[in-house]
Amino acid sequence: AIQDEIISINGVPSGELVERIYKHIQSQGKIATTKRLFFNKWSTGLISYALGFPESYVVKVRGKKTPFILKPTAAHNDPVEKQTFAKCKDDLCLEFIDDNSAILTIQSFVYYSWANFSDFTAFMDDAFAKIEHAKAKNLIIDLRGNGGGAPEASIYLLRYLTADSFVYFPDAESINGGGTQVPFENAHTGKVFFLIDGWGNSTTGHFMAMVKEMGIGTTIGEELGSNQFCTAGQTIFKLKNTRLQFASANNSNRVNVHSLPDERGILPDHYIQQSIYEYLNEVDVVKSYALGLIEEEKE
Repeated sequence: AIQDEIISINGVPSGELVERIYKHIQSQGKIATTKRLFFNKWSTGLISYALGFPESYVVKVRGKKTPFILKPTAAHNDPVEKQTFAKCKDDLCLEFIDDNSAILTIQSFVYYSWANFSDFTAFMDDAFAKIEHAKAKNLIIDLRGNGGGAPEASIYLLRYLTADSFVYFPDAESINGGGTQVPFENAHTGKVFFLIDGWGNSTTGHFMAMVKEMGIGTTIGEELGSNQFCTAGQTIFKLKNTRLQFASANNSNRVNVHSLPDERGILPDHYIQQSIYEYLNEVDVVKSYALGLIEEEKE
């Protein structure tokens, strides 16, 4: 039943089983939030693999005297990722909560100079013009689920969030976005709140590392899935006998941040995680917490 707690499967305690599975899930450094989200999506296959693909499953549930005996399903279903917070229809959205506050949702930074970067710049130019016109004092930037993308997009957004010039990549010759970056004249000068989670990777880590380094705003949520260092590009390899396929990065990129540890993701100022009740009822506790901070400021 919903909210039942599984104690063990085939005699293996749940905690031990999860620990065994986590060893096969990639993440950066010692970041566990990414592993948890990946496990939640792919748990059916991962549990079967960790137990050696048994013919049946003996599932002990807390509070139940008799264990449940499960057999493999006859049909295979694709994994389901349950979204517990409302997402906008597009990757980029702007919503005004009231006269003083706005929410800017950025679900992807995949806007490259050789493709659709102009879509990103046009949206941001229009969004911050509206924010300035509304004289919004509070801006929530929701980055949850953002797996990264182009450094140019990250830099462009940062230029709207600071009054100071900054260096994004210290090596100006080797990668797009090198050199000194100049803020826009209508950069937002009010309070900024960033919502983050374990799916935030690649450029999202670069962006949030710069946010931390530059002291821009307040971060809410859980440990980000990345930080100031990341790999990029890939070469695909396939083993000759098993045909196992894997990817190896071609290069690594680091933004101009040296005060944060490489083995941990960007840590929030306010650590907020859903309870099982909030998860099942799709209560967006992270956004609610940010809105609560804004209300406290008003009072």
